Amino acid sequence: MKSINPFIRTLILSDFFILSGLGIFSPILAIFITQQVKGGDAQVVGFATAIYFAMWIVQIPVGKYLDKNHGDRDDFWFLVAGSSIAAIVPFLYIFASLPWHIYVLQAIFGLARGIDLPPWYALFTRRIDKTREGSSWSTENVVAGIGLAVAGAVGGTLAKWYGFKAVFIIAGCLSLLGSITLISLYRYIYPVRNPPR
Repeated sequence: MKSINPFIRTLILSDFFILSGLGIFSPILAIFITQQVKGGDAQVVGFATAIYFAMWIVQIPVGKYLDKNHGDRDDFWFLVAGSSIAAIVPFLYIFASLPWHIYVLQAIFGLARGIDLPPWYALFTRRIDKTREGSSWSTENVVAGIGLAVAGAVGGTLAKWYGFKAVFIIAGCLSLLGSITLISLYRYIYPVRNPPR
């Protein structure tokens, strides 16, 4: 990873934490819905999943808007906003007890991911090291895959021994850490051109 520029490294690190957070609670979400949500069954799980992915459609207008406003600043703020909203959702699952709670949370979660994915890809594409595209993308995929793999096992273990609340708290904290990591990109987006003497 040392051969990859710091901007791309930060995006990869942030993605690791965010996807690890998702990986901790996503595999056990169906179990949570069927065991802890009143009226929760396989149909509720199916609709919840459908709602989450349906909200990704917002990526198209977000991507078009970001393309019209060239530069990194709008991408940066959309990325931070979307990832921050997504990081809050796992904490809210603690209070979910009815199917409509799940649907609303999945809609918010899907919208948040739809907002943060286009700028992440735009920034990664724009700032990637030329001649290192293959190694940069493969590093991103491997790091994200490791995060998801480990998180899946950890999520199942947490749910078994400590309950769903612990899963949601850890997932939220990891996702929030990933979002906070993005703040360190600020210095690259808003460089000090004329520092004080």
